[in-house]
Amino acid sequence: MRKVATAQSHAKDALSEATRLIVELAPKANLILERSEGDEREIKIQLDALLKGSSRVGSFLETYFSSFDDVDTATTLKRKSSALALLRESLLKGGLDTTAEKISALAEEAFQEASISESQSHVFNEERLPEMIRQYLPSNIVIDLDPYGQVEEVSDLYGNENKDLSYKIQRMKFIVENYNEFVSNVRADIRSTDAKMSMLGTITALIMETGIRPSAGGSSAVKSDGKILVDDAGEKVYMETFGALSLRFDHVPAVGILEFPGKAGTMNTAVFDDELLSEALETLVMKAQMKSSGLDVPGFLFTLKDGTRVSDKMLKTYFTKRLKGVDPTDFRKLRATRAVFESLRRQQEDLLKRIKLFVLSATDDLKERASKEIAKVINNAYLEAQKALSHEDVSTTVGAYINPTVVLSYITRGGLADTFEEAILTQPARLTFDPELFISQAKEISYDPEAFRHLRTARLLRASVGLVGRRNASLLEVIENLESDLGERTSSLLDTITSLETALDKKASSKPSYR
Repeated sequence: MRKVATAQSHAKDALSEATRLIVELAPKANLILERSEGDEREIKIQLDALLKGSSRVGSFLETYFSSFDDVDTATTLKRKSSALALLRESLLKGGLDTTAEKISALAEEAFQEASISESQSHVFNEERLPEMIRQYLPSNIVIDLDPYGQVEEVSDLYGNENKDLSYKIQRMKFIVENYNEFVSNVRADIRSTDAKMSMLGTITALIMETGIRPSAGGSSAVKSDGKILVDDAGEKVYMETFGALSLRFDHVPAVGILEFPGKAGTMNTAVFDDELLSEALETLVMKAQMKSSGLDVPGFLFTLKDGTRVSDKMLKTYFTKRLKGVDPTDFRKLRATRAVFESLRRQQEDLLKRIKLFVLSATDDLKERASKEIAKVINNAYLEAQKALSHEDVSTTVGAYINPTVVLSYITRGGLADTFEEAILTQPARLTFDPELFISQAKEISYDPEAFRHLRTARLLRASVGLVGRRNASLLEVIENLESDLGERTSSLLDTITSLETALDKKASSKPSYR
């Protein structure tokens, strides 16, 4: 790939070359369209053959959509395939009108990846951070090391133009350092006799507690299975969306629970257990219900006596005066990162027990198997953070909301800091993932068959499912084999499953408090 000044100029060059390619190949493409007589499959096959047979197209893909690496990664191959499909679409439609934006985005993505690959080649290698772990970091993360391998700064890179992640990390540290003061101010304001101040305090407490968006409301296209729904006329179907400022009384189905459609039409569910916040919200719900009695539309919670609603401008002013200028969305990032921290902590004991079972089985690939289990734990933590923020896609949560230093510290020290605050305020030291840190802890665990029962059952279940796939065994055979193998370690399969369900229910019911 050629080196250029910015991602934008790289994308501009890619579009210019794509335009020249379409002009050059158009006569042959038109001939294919004429001869194929509308056979879409045949057209696709022949256009692909035309594109793949062009050395200039091959050079185009290599120049604008590959990385600096000598060997194409799966991501690079997928990107080149997407670019090739866009060229085919451009030939079909006679130009780049419908494809230019996508080609540009792919080229910018390639430039970004290549820039990071070059600048971080000494960091992102299999010895320091193997691919199975690296995939759980933001794609544009940049980690600066000193000559001794110590971490100096964690930031990000986009087209060599900015380092936004570093700022986000510093903002999160600022919030943690001032969090107790913020809580004191907000709780005092919730108790205020001034209705506007009390509402602003309540809204802020909701944001701090649950991480919901501050949105004053809007509309969003409805999606189903990731696809935008359209009506009979082919028009997009829209739905009304809400956030903290636009909550209605019907969005509070029970004390301590919020349910409402949010950004992108995603149903948001949030739970909180702060007593003062619950009381304040319950009072607002009752007032909104009385005011809207007899009306068709449920009333908004944060409406002042004169009928005006608490606005985004009012909330920003409040944050400036009472929370030292912190942005409301900063608390969403804090909520996501806290969800990851708490999930990693909950999973740590079972992780070490699973590794202990590998140790006892004297497996030859101990480090590899331990690494895979650690990667699963991180993935589970990210999914919990995604759920906490009601994101449609976990990549959004990872790329824009989670502070990666928490995960970096976890994998390089073999566990978490004692507190969430410490995890945020303490930067990871040396950047080297060594599964032996987890393995050594697992070796120290004493083996008790009763304590490991649910883990052994889970392993046997997975093995039994594999047996069904390989040998087409009946479900009855699977159950019989499983109970026979469990033997004296459990009274019955039902007891074991019940224990597992109880443990999962306990995890699902645990909620952080904003206090």
